[in-house]
Parts: sequence; structure tokens; C-alpha cells
Amino acid sequence: MKTTTKIAAYLRISDDQNGTQEATRRQREDLSKYATKQGFEIVVYEDVDVSASKRKVRRPQFEKMLEDIGQTIHGVLVWRTDRLCRQPRDYVRLEDAFEDNGGFLISTDEGLDTRDSVGRRMFWYRVLQAKEEAENISARTRRAHEQIAKEGRYSGGGHRPFGYTFRMEVIPEEAELIKEAADKVLADTSVRSLCIDWEKRGILSPAGRPWQEVTLRRTLMKDYLVGKRIYKGATFPGTWHPILSEEQSAQLKHLLGDASRRTTQTYARSHLLSGFLRCGRCGARLIARPTSDKRRRYVCQRQPGLEGCGRLSRLAEPVEDVVAEMVAASLDYTALKKHRERQEQMADAELVASIKADERQLEQLAKDHNVDRIISRREWLAARDLIQSRLEQSRKAMGRRAGNAVLKEVYAGFNIREQWASRPLDWKRLVLATMLEKVIIHPTKVRGSRRFDPRLIEPVWRF
Repeated sequence: MKTTTKIAAYLRISDDQNGTQEATRRQREDLSKYATKQGFEIVVYEDVDVSASKRKVRRPQFEKMLEDIGQTIHGVLVWRTDRLCRQPRDYVRLEDAFEDNGGFLISTDEGLDTRDSVGRRMFWYRVLQAKEEAENISARTRRAHEQIAKEGRYSGGGHRPFGYTFRMEVIPEEAELIKEAADKVLADTSVRSLCIDWEKRGILSPAGRPWQEVTLRRTLMKDYLVGKRIYKGATFPGTWHPILSEEQSAQLKHLLGDASRRTTQTYARSHLLSGFLRCGRCGARLIARPTSDKRRRYVCQRQPGLEGCGRLSRLAEPVEDVVAEMVAASLDYTALKKHRERQEQMADAELVASIKADERQLEQLAKDHNVDRIISRREWLAARDLIQSRLEQSRKAMGRRAGNAVLKEVYAGFNIREQWASRPLDWKRLVLATMLEKVIIHPTKVRGSRRFDPRLIEPVWRF
């Protein structure tokens, strides 16, 4: 009885944009027809959205096919050579597998068969051609992207950028959503809560799906929102209108780029003064610990190997009320408000100017090395590391100043006492963090006294 030769039918497409796999379906049909005529039984191996020209990209089905050669399959059938290999090293791996286990390659569209010497030579030649073609395509693509960047045009591709049409015209409704999200993030609202809110409001991403935390975070840090086009580290001014200011963008990048803010678990503060209070006896941080009858309380806790004398405690509500009034009173002081407003404006201007200057230097360095080729890689790296270090410090300082944005409404005449009770906890804590470094709770002067004395609460201001 004649046995049927079992061979692999390898299918591949680099970019399946619409997810229909139409290209590999056509490959499968052609290979099936050929196999039927030749009396082969095929086993399909299919890699979708996988490049064959990038050296570091692993093709799962290609690797499995290599393992099966000589065991379950004894040949490989492809539509064209470039579907199988665009790197000579991959072809060499196939040849090694066939040499050890026996087998052959057939390209149906090109009429190549490695069972004869001419077919083997032509297969190798086609692989080299495919490699050269991939390199030429890559070079043309890079040059096109470089030209687009220099002209300040958006590169396009994929889904449109949120806030703009494909022609980079501002969509007013989405622009307002971006501004709203930026203000809330700078006021210490989590990206996750924004996504939940947007889902309730029916706001979808350009892909037509509900917003995910990682997607919204990346969107808010995009350079296109400030009218910039980045290419290989060099920045070019865009031809479209920005939605956010450069100051906002710098603050967002610092806050949202901080890995410590991205966690699957949240340990939100549930007490207004957690982290602010210090023991007047030993200087340790007070922590929230309820009393036996469940009343909220701050205590200096004594634990082995940790700071804390364990000799001071206060009920939470009276302390919180006094501290809130202290902050409100300080914000009522007109001279203080003007002084802080002037200081913040000067500091913000200096930081923004410093960040812009360093960014321009990095852009010029990147252009000199990557685009104009007038400096060596060693010169570029040496200068880049120095500037990036300085830039990182400036961005951290800008991020720390993000909390001051919440006080703008105070400066605009907002009555903090009237609104304090209705405001969320994270907003209140942000106001406190902007005004206070810490609050020291001093021990009572009369031993054993439980009488609350507001004079024992000492605020340490940031100004």
C-alpha cells in the first residue's frame, strides 16, 4: 500500500490589519490545491502578524515546524520564498534539519524544488533577494518617516489619535475630555477611576473599545497633544494645534511615568492626616489605629526594630478639624496667597525654561547623530547622558509642583471652608501636601490628662 508523504504547509503574514487573515487563507487554498495534485498530505503551520525579517522576532509556528521535521513531516510547502525566510540564517536552520532528517522545500508560485541542485541554488538566491528587499523597504520607510517628521506632519497609520481626526484637526469634544483628564490626574485622581468614569459615560477609544488604564495613561503622555512630532529622539514642531500646554505635559509625564503609581493593588489613604503627623516625643510617624470601640485614632506605635516610642495617641477627628482650619486660615491670608502665587509662577517659568532648553539640546544631539551624521555615537552618548540626568531632575521637580494646580481655584476666590466637607479625600490631602511638610503632635504637659489641647498641634509649613 502506497504511503502518503506528510509535509508542512507554512503560511505567514507580517501585518493582518483587519484581523481577517485573508492573505493566509489565500495561501492555504493555493497550497492545498498543489498538495492534492502531488499526492501530499499537509499539516498547516500559520504565523500571523509576525515578521520574518526582524532578527529578534520569534515565530512560534516556524519553530514548531522545525521541531517536527523528520518526525511527523518530511518536507515544507510555501507559496513564495519570502513567506518562509527573509533571513539566511533561518534558511540554514531548515537545511540543517533536512540534512539530519531528510526532506525538501517547495515554493509553488516560483516553481522551486530543493530536490534538485538548481532548485536548491535558486532557493538560496531567493532568500538573499528577500533579505535585500526587506532592507530596502526598511530604508525607504525610515526615509519617509524622517521626511514626514521634518515637515511636522503626523505619521498616521493605525487608529487616529484621540482628540484629532486623521487629518490632525482638533475634535472639540475629545479635546475637552483630554483637558479634563489632565486636570484630574494633576489633582491626584487615578487613571483607573477616569477609565471607570468614561466607561459609565460611554466614551470609547478611537478603536471603538472602552478605555483601559494603560491606553489612557499612554495617550495622556503623547507628544502630539502638545503639537510635537518625535523622530529618533529629535523633536519637530507639528503643523496641528496643541491641546495641552508643555507645562501640563511635563507634569503628566512625570506622574504617569512613575512606576510606583502603576500597581494592580491600591493602598489608598483612608485617613486625612496619614503620613503627615509626627510624634512630638520621638519624631516617629503616627499611624491610624482605631480604639477598642472603633473610634478613629492616630498613634505612635512601638514595634521591635522600628521607630516609635508608643507613648502618644490622639483621636482623629479633633486633630483633623484643627489642621483643616489652620490650612483654611493660611489660605485666607491675602498677602500669603499673592506671595505663593508669585513664587509658583516664577518657579514654574524657570523649570519650564530649563526643561525646554535641555529638550532642545537633546533634540539637536539626536539630529546631529541620527539624521545629519555629523557626530559619532560615542560623542552623542556622552553628551546625551549628562543632559538626560539634568532633565530628569527638572522633570521630577515639575512633577512635585503638580499638586499646586489644585490651589488655583483657591486663588481664584474659592471658599475652602464651604466646600471642604463635600470634597473627596484625595483632593483634601493634595491641598494639605501643597501647604504642609508635616504636623507635629506634642505630648500633654499634664501627665495622664486626656483633655484635647489644640495648642499642642504644630504645623510645619512649606513656605
